[in-house]
Amino acid sequence: MAVTKMEKVTLISDKRNQERILQAVQGIQNVEIRDLYQNRTNNQWVEKYFPDTTIIDKEAKLSALGNRLKDIQEAIQFIQHHGDSRQKKLHLKRQELSLQELEANYSEENFMNKLEEVLDLKEKWEQLTEKRDRLEEEEEWLLHWQQLDIAPSMYASKTTIFEMGTVSAANFESFKEELSKLDDVYMEEIDYTPKQVYLSYVALKKSVA
Repeated sequence: MAVTKMEKVTLISDKRNQERILQAVQGIQNVEIRDLYQNRTNNQWVEKYFPDTTIIDKEAKLSALGNRLKDIQEAIQFIQHHGDSRQKKLHLKRQELSLQELEANYSEENFMNKLEEVLDLKEKWEQLTEKRDRLEEEEEWLLHWQQLDIAPSMYASKTTIFEMGTVSAANFESFKEELSKLDDVYMEEIDYTPKQVYLSYVALKKSVA
């Protein structure tokens, strides 16, 4: 029987089977691996065997995958940090699945819906946290004025003014001394901290003009 020397053979396969193919042909020399999505002039065989395949932008694809990975990591961290601490965390047992088995149980639509749901919850959490922090700051500021027993409107008129504010604790004594030099000025210390003094004063308008 005559034997004809084979000059070249082309194997067309999904990239996921690359390792398996390489193992099968590892004894053959001059093996060339080509990317299916390379836009080259001699890709007629791609058009023949993969007519529905389109050239993709690798950089855009990698960027999209990178962004998705970042979203997944953010979602995982949010769940880990803000999940119900009273609930016992369940850890899945390690399993070995083939790629086909993994793909059979995977739904891209369900996964993206869940991911979007977690990210939306994360955004709302951050908004509420920011609002809470802002309200706590306002509450802390108001607590310093709880000893103020008069309404500013009682002393605000055409002839008098009522002011309230803060002065640095380091400058308070000098401020108090300067204010005492003015006639018809009454000052009251409302509260103080190591850094600031909260005060109010009433004065005739001509006294502070």
